[in-house]
Amino acid sequence: MNEARWWNPAAESPEFLPSKTISNFEIKAVRRGGMGMVLLCEDENRQRVAVKRLSAERAAVTEARRAFLHEAFLWISLGGHPNIVRALWAINPEPESPMVGSEHIRDSLRDVTERSSLSTVELLRIFVEIIYGLSYAHQRFESFAHGDLKPENVMITDDGQAKIGDFGLAQATGLALVKGQSPYGMSSSGAVGGTPLYMAPEQIHGALAPESDIYAFGCMAYELMSGRAPYGEPLSVNDYLLRHLVRRPDPLVGRGDMPAALSALIFACLEKDLRNRPSLSQLRDELHRISNVMDQELPTDPIVVPHTSDFMTAARGLVQIGFANEGVKILDSITDSGEAIMSLEINVIRIRAL
Repeated sequence: MNEARWWNPAAESPEFLPSKTISNFEIKAVRRGGMGMVLLCEDENRQRVAVKRLSAERAAVTEARRAFLHEAFLWISLGGHPNIVRALWAINPEPESPMVGSEHIRDSLRDVTERSSLSTVELLRIFVEIIYGLSYAHQRFESFAHGDLKPENVMITDDGQAKIGDFGLAQATGLALVKGQSPYGMSSSGAVGGTPLYMAPEQIHGALAPESDIYAFGCMAYELMSGRAPYGEPLSVNDYLLRHLVRRPDPLVGRGDMPAALSALIFACLEKDLRNRPSLSQLRDELHRISNVMDQELPTDPIVVPHTSDFMTAARGLVQIGFANEGVKILDSITDSGEAIMSLEINVIRIRAL
C-alpha cells in the first residue's frame, strides 16, 4: 500500500491511535488504510510483529467485527507455510477494536520491484512460490479464494522468499458466512471487494471463485514481466473493469529473455472463462518446465507439517466469536490428520460450541 502514510508515534500521535503500546509491544510506526490501520510493533526482545487493527467505525458494527475476526482465525489455522505470511494471534478486546498479529516482513513485491528490476529467473522463483502458497490455502479450505492477490499483498523476505499476505478478502465455501454476504465475498448491497487492476471477470460480477486467484496471478505476472498492466493505462475504475470483461490483453512485450512458453502461460491465466484457465498444479508444473528449459532450478514445493497449536488457537477463537461449526471442523481436521492432540482442551472447545 504505497499510497498509505506512515506515522512515527514518537514524533506524532494521531487521534486514531489509542496508545503507544499494545500489551508488551511498543508501537514503532503506523499505517492507515481503508479498513483500519497496521501497526508495526516491537517487543522487549526487539522482535517485530505487524498488527492489523480494525477501525473504530467498523468495529462498532457487530457483523464487521465478527467478519474481521473470522478471517483472522482462518488465517491463523493456515499455520506456518513458508510462502504464506504467518498470522500469530487475534484478540477481541471489547469495546476496543479487534486486532490480528502477524510476522513482520518489511518489503512487499511492489516495494522490491520499485527499487530495482528483477530478472526473469528471479521472477520465476517468486511466481512458483506464490503458487505454492495459494495451493496450500486451497488444499486447507474447500473453494478457497484469496480475492486480492497483487504485488502489494505479496511480501518478500530479506533472503528473497515470497509470502502471500493480507487475507482480508479471503473466502472459503463450507464455512458459516456473515449475515448479508454471499458465499464469494459480494455484499448484499452489491459492493464487490478487490483491486480493479487484478479483478477477474466473475469477481467483477460478484462471484469470486478459486479460479479468480489464477486470473489475478496472470495480471500480476503480466505486469511484472512487462512493466505495464495487461489492458493498458485505465481511464477510470469503471473503464478498467469493463476492459477485464470484454478486451483481450495487449501483446506481452518488454523482455528479450522471456520464454514464449511463459508468455503463453500468462495469457492462459487471463482467459475470461474461468474454466479455461490452468489449475494451480498445472501452473506449478509448467513453471518448473520453463525453468528446466532455461537450465535454472526453482525452489521445491515445501512439505508443511500442521501445528496443533495453530489449529487450537483458530478453533478456540472461532467458537468464541460465534462460528462454532467452523471451529469444530478445524478440530476435526486435526483428528483426521492423526496428530497427537490435547484431548481435554479439544473436548472443552467442543462443549462450548454446543
